[in-house]
Amino acid sequence: MDWKESVVKIMSSPPVAIKPSDRLIDAARKMYQSNVGSIVVVDNKNYPVGILTKSDFLYFIATGIVKRDPLIKEVMRSEPVVVKVNESIKDAYERMKSLGIRHLPVVDDDGEVVGIISMRDILIYVCKPIA
Repeated sequence: MDWKESVVKIMSSPPVAIKPSDRLIDAARKMYQSNVGSIVVVDNKNYPVGILTKSDFLYFIATGIVKRDPLIKEVMRSEPVVVKVNESIKDAYERMKSLGIRHLPVVDDDGEVVGIISMRDILIYVCKPIA
């Protein structure tokens, strides 16, 4: 295991994504069908403008927001924290740990979303059997 390797090695690509103008139920369906813990909200240029996680959905259910089935742009976490493709797995881990988050969209040099890395991806990488 090499913590200095790029996040590209273990990220999921392409990421599950949705538009801000879509409905909350659409995000829930996409996440469920793809078996993922987060969905990246992207604009028409594929730049990340938000993110939704399973934890957000617990809040939406507990507060009744889910009953209104709002647009994604009304409930997403805006300006998601990202990691660039040339950053290391350690960089991603440290960012997630310090901010208390578990998912980071991965962006290329132009800022377009190309993948997503999760704390689970890092855990699997760290715990993989040594050959």
